[in-house]
Amino acid sequence: MSESSQYCTFYLDDLRFGIDVQLVQEVLVHQRGQIITAVDLRECLGLPTAPESMRPRNVVIDTHQGTLSFLVDRMGDVLQVSDDLFEPAPDTLPAPLSELIEGAYKLEEQLLLPLDLDQVVDRIVRLQETV
Repeated sequence: MSESSQYCTFYLDDLRFGIDVQLVQEVLVHQRGQIITAVDLRECLGLPTAPESMRPRNVVIDTHQGTLSFLVDRMGDVLQVSDDLFEPAPDTLPAPLSELIEGAYKLEEQLLLPLDLDQVVDRIVRLQETV
């Protein structure tokens, strides 16, 4: 029997990303409340800016730098995927996106791109240092 992984999924543009479900604290509609650093994940991954009319969702996660909130376009489902479906990142993905994912799960309907949270957080820290 093959191993499997479970991901909380979300979308930026038409790309489906995943974060290990054990690292996700909660998912919120854009709102005010507890003060947590919010990160525009589109900017971090080098994707185009979202339309102003879009109301992002917040995915609150635990990282080695503490609690962060990633702003995402929309939420997907929690998916359990077989590790047999895991492949290296496609060559067609642009950097920095390809540098910030662990690889890809080739699912029937769409690729699932699991984020490498350590790399994403390190990039966020570097971006903050340049500001």
